[in-house]
Amino acid sequence: MLTTSLTWSSPRTKPHKLTLTKAQKATLLYLRHNQTEETLAENFKVSQPTISQIITTVETALLHVLTPAIPSIPQALLNVYGTVIVDGTIVPTYN
Repeated sequence: MLTTSLTWSSPRTKPHKLTLTKAQKATLLYLRHNQTEETLAENFKVSQPTISQIITTVETALLHVLTPAIPSIPQALLNVYGTVIVDGTIVPTYN
């Protein structure tokens, strides 16, 4: 689905420094493992501005693709007075 929302290689444009697969990997490492752009740039052998641009491009495409899959906030939560904390921590339930 990502390849339909993102044109990575086109004959009329300058080629990217990373393949789409490597760009996705760099972006996911940035998002999931909180690696710095400097570290990613060193690991993928590109400059920090290049990795920053790649992450922005892939993040935008992922947002476009995944937006329909994001559930809406239930009305009950919108009517709560105070603070609602949504936490995605995985907690063992031992079952």
